[in-house]
Amino acid sequence: MYTQAMDTMGKESPQAPVLRSAEELQLQERFDARIDAGDYGYCDETGEPIGVGRLIARPTATLSLEAQQRRELKQKMFGD
Repeated sequence: MYTQAMDTMGKESPQAPVLRSAEELQLQERFDARIDAGDYGYCDETGEPIGVGRLIARPTATLSLEAQQRRELKQKMFGD
């Protein structure tokens, strides 16, 4: 089965893995800080707990499902 991912394989620049690693490191540091502060698992917008199912599916989630849906709807209606 041919996929779009296969089409782009081997077309990354040599710096891509380094950039990806730097971004992953920054992301990890942000989440370590959230865990240390006791903020991990709570929505940035509402302060309410993010559902366990959402965190299992997307451990990097910073918004509850409802807050993410509202954000996406606003973006769709009003643009970025």
